Amino acid sequence: MEERLGRFGWYLACTLYPEHAERKSLSKVIGDDTPSGDTPTLEGAGLPCPMCGAEHGGKMAQRRSRFGWFLGCDRYPECKYIPKAEVPAEFKLEFDALCPVCGVEHGGKLGPKKNNKRGTYFYSCNRYPDCKTIRPRPSGATHAECGAVIGKGDEGGICTKCGARVTLPEVVVVGSVIAGGEPDPLAWVPKRPRRGAAAAGGRRAVASGLPVGMARGLGDCRRVHHGCS
Repeated sequence: MEERLGRFGWYLACTLYPEHAERKSLSKVIGDDTPSGDTPTLEGAGLPCPMCGAEHGGKMAQRRSRFGWFLGCDRYPECKYIPKAEVPAEFKLEFDALCPVCGVEHGGKLGPKKNNKRGTYFYSCNRYPDCKTIRPRPSGATHAECGAVIGKGDEGGICTKCGARVTLPEVVVVGSVIAGGEPDPLAWVPKRPRRGAAAAGGRRAVASGLPVGMARGLGDCRRVHHGCS
């Protein structure tokens, strides 16, 4: 066995890999692999793991991924416990905001979630991956016409269910009901093309030697008239 450094920290691996894939996570603190910079001390390192500490003796250890430092159980992969990072106060909601898609039927709620790559926060359903709804930050007010929470986007208030544009006051009272706005059925329709469709169009264009737009148009013509060339 030898020590190796992976995406999620140090671990022991068999020297006969891949014939033998046995490995064991180490609680060793990462830091020696970086020639510059100080290793941060995360609060909670060395404490018993809340999930397996009592039964198996797991402890919280500092680890580093491509997104930065974090705490994880030293028994990984047997225990995959990672404490959730504290959401900054400016992004927290002081009220419950039902998910406009599954809230009534399944109790889903909108809440802040961090985009690790960008370091920003967005608001999505807490039932992910069963519900993949993403909306602007809930304002606390409710749309009178459909009863859904009103979000506050870059262009002002918008109903998170019907997409109607709503004028919000400067100070929104939580629980208030605001009327107005025409429903917009296309407000929450994804605007980006599917990657598979875009890639298929590109392959057709390369094969035909035509620009992507022209190749797609020619394909549509052939399907309709069956004789275009």
